[in-house]
Amino acid sequence: MPRTQQNTAREPGRLSLRTALVVLALIPSLALISLLGVASGNLWNQWRALDGAARLAERAEPPAYSLMVALQQERRLSEVVLAGKHGARAQLKAQRVRTDNAADRLRAVASDATGPDAGNVPGTSARALAVTAAALGPLSGVRAQVDENAGNRGSAFDVYTSAIAADVALFNALGRTDDGGVTAAARPMVALFWGGEMLSREDALLTRAAASGRLTSDEYTQFAGWVGVQRFSYEQQAAPELPAGDRSVYDKVTTGGQWADKTSAEDAVIQSHLGGNSPGAAIQDETLTAWGRSIPTITDQMQKLAWSRSVGVQQTAKDASRTLLWRLVAITAVGLVGVVAAVLIVLRLTLMLRRRIAALRAEALDLQTRLPDVLERLRRGETIDTSQEIPEIRRTSDELGRLGDALNLARRTALQTAVEQAEQHRGFEKLLQRIARRTQLLIGLQLRKLDEMERRHENPEVLEGLFDLDHLTARLRRYEENLVILGGGQPQRRWRKPARLLDVLRSAQGEVQDYTRIQIDIEGSAWIHERAVGPVVHVLAELMENAASFSKPPTPVEVHASAVGRGVAVEIEDRGLGMEPGQYRAANAIMADPPAPDVLSRVDDIRLGLYVVARLASALDIQVEFRPSVYGGTRVIVLVPADLIVRRPPLEAAADPETDAGPERPRLPARQLAALPGGAGHHPEPAQERPGRAADPAPEPAPTAIAPAPPTPGPTRMPSPASAPVPARRPGSGRVLPKRVRQANIAPELRVDPDAPAPAPGPAASASIPAQRRFDGEETVDLRPESARRAGAAIGAFQRQSRRSRSTAPTPPPSNASAKAQSSTEEPEA
Repeated sequence: MPRTQQNTAREPGRLSLRTALVVLALIPSLALISLLGVASGNLWNQWRALDGAARLAERAEPPAYSLMVALQQERRLSEVVLAGKHGARAQLKAQRVRTDNAADRLRAVASDATGPDAGNVPGTSARALAVTAAALGPLSGVRAQVDENAGNRGSAFDVYTSAIAADVALFNALGRTDDGGVTAAARPMVALFWGGEMLSREDALLTRAAASGRLTSDEYTQFAGWVGVQRFSYEQQAAPELPAGDRSVYDKVTTGGQWADKTSAEDAVIQSHLGGNSPGAAIQDETLTAWGRSIPTITDQMQKLAWSRSVGVQQTAKDASRTLLWRLVAITAVGLVGVVAAVLIVLRLTLMLRRRIAALRAEALDLQTRLPDVLERLRRGETIDTSQEIPEIRRTSDELGRLGDALNLARRTALQTAVEQAEQHRGFEKLLQRIARRTQLLIGLQLRKLDEMERRHENPEVLEGLFDLDHLTARLRRYEENLVILGGGQPQRRWRKPARLLDVLRSAQGEVQDYTRIQIDIEGSAWIHERAVGPVVHVLAELMENAASFSKPPTPVEVHASAVGRGVAVEIEDRGLGMEPGQYRAANAIMADPPAPDVLSRVDDIRLGLYVVARLASALDIQVEFRPSVYGGTRVIVLVPADLIVRRPPLEAAADPETDAGPERPRLPARQLAALPGGAGHHPEPAQERPGRAADPAPEPAPTAIAPAPPTPGPTRMPSPASAPVPARRPGSGRVLPKRVRQANIAPELRVDPDAPAPAPGPAASASIPAQRRFDGEETVDLRPESARRAGAAIGAFQRQSRRSRSTAPTPPPSNASAKAQSSTEEPEA
């Protein structure tokens, strides 16, 4: 049963189930991937910034520290030189070289940090580097002033102080990152650098004041401010946040005697300007001596402590960068695992849902696949357990389970409907076969009755009518067999012995209405197996009638039979209009794959003959192929396989094939006896042309007409049915035909003495009166009318065959009961 075409159109605005499941799986997956991307991106940016800051601090802090120490030392020496101690110029010159080297290294780092290949350098640090490098620019002018001892002493101090302040600000910028730990670790470092810078400024100012022994009011104010900043930076900013190791160093320095001398000197300077003393008061030498004795050691210790803190900040930045990197990797990996797991779970759930839906669809399609087979088996009458053949869908408690219940309900309804239809169809087929079988019984009785009437009557006109009835009854029998075949049954005409191919062809020809147009040509002598005689006769009769029906009289239908490598090929060729290429393909498709016998579905199909031929040919593996004919009509090739061809039976080989066809030869319709000519030159009168197919009361044959190609020269052309030998006995009967006396039933004036010489007709008589060949070969003039001549020819042929039968079978005819018991084997069985 062909699958019906499904409507795949969807309503506007509705998604298919596949699309909905994909959306359900895609949206959460994309959301998770987006969140993971944002988180990983932020961590990646933080790591890049922190890593860039750590790398820049590692590169910039050493030269920055060296530059700060060198500038502080150069500033002090410059103040010494400006104070008039010219012996310090050599030290100042050497210090300037150290300062320039540190400045060059810092400028190189600043150039890399602010160049196009800076990479992930933080912007704040890059700007601080640029400011520090720019603050070194005025050093050359200040140095010239110091060397020439020209200009204001405060201007040189301010230039050095500005450069050092920019350098300390660089440390502050390098320590400020997005990581809180690095920033917290950088705060005490910056405080130590600022405290050291304040000590350096105090030292430079007191060094300048050593020459004059006093401080101006502005210098005093600056000194006091620097002392306050220095103490605040050390005590309030650096000391509380120093780690344990650095704090122990800091405590050791600040609790020592030198730190106490430094503190006492600072207090003494401040006290000298307090208590009513006017600015510009002299500084005690003891104060300057204590200061000079303690400050170099303290400065060196605090610088080392500040650098140690700077190295610690660099390590902290590296550790924080490494930790952030591992955190990025871990979060990304865990996020990816989570996303993959979520996607897999969503996909698994989606696939599970789709699998369940696909299973429901497969079970529904399986029902559609199994139902036709179950229906076909029910039509054949098999007993089927429908619950086993088509099991129900397993029930679940969810929504898909309810869908399965609906499919089970549809399944039960469809199965019940199919079973009812199968029972109705099977009942109809049985009824059709039963009616056809009963009709066949009546046809068999009618054929036997016609045989008895043909033997009893000798009137030519009565015999002519009986022969017509005999021929029509033979056709009717074939039509009834068609009904049996279309109803799913098999024809019941059986033969107990093989039959000659020529007899099979003639028997098929005798079941065709316009049989006189069929010309049979056969090569060799082949015998058909007894189980195939009836079906082959039926197939050939259908094809011959088809060819005669769809070709215009009096065009011939040529039948050519010959042995081939795989059996026997029978070619039937007509000279009609033929068919379209599509019709040839459709007809050959039916022959290759016969459809199931379904009369109800093909009541309007005019190709019922094709279905009959296809089923009979398929049962015996006979190949039938339709082709265009060179004459414009249709050509049919029937290939009877080799397993249906047998050797010539011994009894038939011993008998004369022209006089004794054996008891099992197919029936040759009686009407062909009437068409036998009185001489070799006589040909039967062609049948009148029918007005159309509607005039034929029989079912329409397949809309084709086919025939083989014209016979090739060489093989003997078999005569038409008019000259074919007639079996001497009725098949299955022991009765001999009645003995006929030559010319006994002819009017005395029409009788011809076989010993008398034939009169020579004149020219006029020869032209108008037809000549007739006598049995002894002499020609005589036939003066009878046309109807009398035809009747005489028929009766003469009948007498000749009777004479031959009497010569071969002289036994007396059996009784009436014996004849009925040995009825024809071709008669349908009940």
